[in-house]
Amino acid sequence: MKHMQTSYPAANIVAWYWPNLLDTEHTNHPFISVIQTVTERGCKVLVRKQPDQVVEAIAEQTPDLLLIHLQTSGDQGYQLCQALRQQPSTQHLPVVFVGNRGTSHEWISALRCGGNDYLQMPVEPEECWLRIEHHLSTAQLVRELQTTQLDLTEQIEKTNRALAQHEALKASLDRENQALQQLAFVDELTRVDNRRSFNQNIAKRWEEARERRQRISLLVCDIDYFKRYNDTYGHLAGDDCLRSVALALRQAVNRQQDQIARYGGEEFVILLPNTDAEGAQKVARDVQAAVDKARISHRDSLIKPFLSLSIGISTLRPSQLARCTYEELIRCADEALYNAKLQGRDRIFLNTAHPKQLAAAKVAKKAAERVTETWNDAVSSTEKAMREKVLYQTTHS
Repeated sequence: MKHMQTSYPAANIVAWYWPNLLDTEHTNHPFISVIQTVTERGCKVLVRKQPDQVVEAIAEQTPDLLLIHLQTSGDQGYQLCQALRQQPSTQHLPVVFVGNRGTSHEWISALRCGGNDYLQMPVEPEECWLRIEHHLSTAQLVRELQTTQLDLTEQIEKTNRALAQHEALKASLDRENQALQQLAFVDELTRVDNRRSFNQNIAKRWEEARERRQRISLLVCDIDYFKRYNDTYGHLAGDDCLRSVALALRQAVNRQQDQIARYGGEEFVILLPNTDAEGAQKVARDVQAAVDKARISHRDSLIKPFLSLSIGISTLRPSQLARCTYEELIRCADEALYNAKLQGRDRIFLNTAHPKQLAAAKVAKKAAERVTETWNDAVSSTEKAMREKVLYQTTHS
């Protein structure tokens, strides 16, 4: 039964063949029948005579199959096949050797050098095509797999580029977020934390101290006679002065958990978690020493010719103040600062209020607020009654 012909219109075959010109019947040579067989199936055959021509043809466009006529190529055919197997672009190129010797030497050498098949001439057209068709099919499958691999590689590279862009964008956004955080929580002039940052942090640290039953201390620092400084040296010099004070505070406060913040105007606060009164006073002395060392001139001060600080200190244990918030710590430190100023400035004052006194003061404050509220309500009622009486008399007179 004849095999049904299968065409390969896109198949390109390079044939290494140089007919013997002394052979007047070379047109009927068995190798020509091989070329005719594949041509009839729709393949395009490019015949080259010299080895350099064969190499050039393969380099110009990798064919789908290479036919090597051994009587033309000799051992150079084996050498070319070995060389093709070393190149990535041609390592899968089907190579079919065609010979007319009846010994096993040729087909063993053909397979050993990397050839895919050996056709011994003469060969039946049907057998010839079936064997060549098999190699063309395999070559087509290899090309499809290579194309798929290239597509996958391209997709992977595209994905990697997208991931790299995403990472770069994320890093850029992180930097922008950090910059925004600085704008939101750092004082632009002094580069220490601002009041918003301080308010968030003190609330958190207060609750931590309550849970851990620890003390927490707060220093409120005020530059003495800062208005006089601005009036004497100008506001630009005042800005430089604030920056110098902030630098001195950073030099004096070393623990990572401590916080320095500009509270407003010429006031700075230093929050000291897990710090007792003695530790807070030491930090206050270090702060004053750092400011003194800076030797910032202040000729219009009523204390001395250099800048000085008044510091109020409050130390509390939140676990003993069940009804108090961190605002109590701020209030006590403010009171201490007020007393430091009353005593002549350029000094440290520690608020030693006992928790029971604070609780009693808070109760008294609430009682006073209730009395004031009751009094205001009574006054409002009396005034309303009097207005109604006057209005009645006016309308009935």
